[in-house]
Amino acid sequence: MPTELQLRDQLMDAYEHLYDYAYLRTHPLRWLVDAGGKLPHKEQASRLHRLLLDILDELDPGPGAPAFSREWRRHRIMVLRYTDGLDPDSIASRLAISRRTFYRDHDEALRALARIISSNKAVAIQEDAAADTEQAHPAPEHSRLEMARLEVARLARDDRLTSLNEVVQSVTPLVRELAGSKNVTLQDNTPTVASGVMVDRSALRQLLLSIVSHLLEDLEQGNVTISLDDSPQPRKLRVYASGDWNQGDGESRKARELRIAIIENLAKVQGIELQPLTENGWLCGFGLVFPASREPLILVIDDNEHTVELVSRYLAANGYKALHAFTAEEGVRLARENQPEAIILDLMMPNQDGWDVLQTLTNHAKTQRIPIMVCSILAAGELALSLGATLFLEKPITERALIAALKSLRL
Repeated sequence: MPTELQLRDQLMDAYEHLYDYAYLRTHPLRWLVDAGGKLPHKEQASRLHRLLLDILDELDPGPGAPAFSREWRRHRIMVLRYTDGLDPDSIASRLAISRRTFYRDHDEALRALARIISSNKAVAIQEDAAADTEQAHPAPEHSRLEMARLEVARLARDDRLTSLNEVVQSVTPLVRELAGSKNVTLQDNTPTVASGVMVDRSALRQLLLSIVSHLLEDLEQGNVTISLDDSPQPRKLRVYASGDWNQGDGESRKARELRIAIIENLAKVQGIELQPLTENGWLCGFGLVFPASREPLILVIDDNEHTVELVSRYLAANGYKALHAFTAEEGVRLARENQPEAIILDLMMPNQDGWDVLQTLTNHAKTQRIPIMVCSILAAGELALSLGATLFLEKPITERALIAALKSLRL
């Protein structure tokens, strides 16, 4: 058993190559999933990939944990860094933390994962692996398909607004090297403007990776293009390839059918309609038609018209629907009548201020469940949180900080 420090370094290396199965086949951590060393390397890589995702779930403090707490931050940093592929600066900006805090929490998260493995995970994993090594062959096709279904169901636990362009940008670097080795060019033709769909980001990312990887399996040279038909609704993403195809033998066709079945299940679980794209009778891609987006209703209570207009613009650009209240009395009434999914509350308002509104809303049965994000130029975060606010943001509010805060509420 490696030391905790060695485990930490090995874990960081494994997470940095989470989607590089060829690298994982010879990784030092593969003993976790195959203590006897009898499984084929390809199966070792697949199991190690799943294990890395599973132990990452062990860091999740659950929905009851305070947003932006250290425990919450550690889990989010690991997810954003390694499953979403964001760089440290982007993560620090999204979570409104310094680079120093990012690296400190990142190191703590890796140490926590190393302790999980050292304490109890490794024993259970090795016992499962020992039972599996009785047959040192890849799982039958129906078992592989069933494992894929279970994995997709695990990924698609939550529906949330996801930026299509951001997901596509996170996918292309992962498959660019494989595409280059086959003389295939990847083209991302999705617009840079925000375009959100109500599906789980990680599950959608896996679907796109599976589609692109499937096309690259049979494409000898050519192009793989990802484009977005954003109007009219519903939104439709197209992933299609052109070039020289290798149709292969019977075994190749069997493997191709299994890959397509997995892709179909990835789409089905997310409510995405999958439309095959063909050319001369050959499957050359898919159209993905997304379910209609639900716009979470956010109530903005602020007497400053400029602030309300700015926040409303931020919300609309990211798939939220804004409801405005310019007085405390109107805000309380609209909250009770409309039951918004979150409230953005200013503190400094004439007559009845935000402190009164906060206490009124948190003490009333009809509104006490609604998350309240207090936004103010006052440095009163601790007081606001102690009086029942869910989050506190200092003005001036940036779009990045506002949307990151709403996403932390799973909105």
